[in-house]
Amino acid sequence: QGHALGSSSQRRSTETLPPPPFCATCGKKDCPQREAKAEYAAKTSGTITGILCINDRTVFTLFDTGAMHSIISTTFAKKLNMTPTPLIERIIISTPMKNHTLIDHEYVNCPLHFGDRIRPANLLPIHMFDFDVILGMDWLASHRATIDCYARTVIFGNVRQPEFVYHGSSSLKSVKLI
Repeated sequence: QGHALGSSSQRRSTETLPPPPFCATCGKKDCPQREAKAEYAAKTSGTITGILCINDRTVFTLFDTGAMHSIISTTFAKKLNMTPTPLIERIIISTPMKNHTLIDHEYVNCPLHFGDRIRPANLLPIHMFDFDVILGMDWLASHRATIDCYARTVIFGNVRQPEFVYHGSSSLKSVKLI
């Protein structure tokens, strides 16, 4: 599970509940297709996975430098009891599967909890199953966040004197996707 390292060099554990062990797509426990997709994404350059919280809900998250926008699963978004905000202009997002999705609203200022720290995210809803949230370059840049793939960390602020460091999940085998 992920945890944050504060500027005082004290580790603070992020308490999160484990996600339900059932696949939202097929309803099977420990769906191998979804685990394989998530494992591939976690090994891709410029990405790490982690477990965060939004409104007391566990969020399986991908930090992805290859994604321009930050997105939220439509299934997960329904669980948040947040009202989406209409976009001034619609956005067309291309997915890795070469599909195009038209987005006309977003979830504004979703409170992502990194232990005792909160970083807001504006999230575009898209139909996906492998992750609850994907944090892209829009979010990473606005929070001065740098991904260290080797260490599986997200560094906030100056790399030499970080405000804090988030440590991603150490193993996907222990993480079950929802």
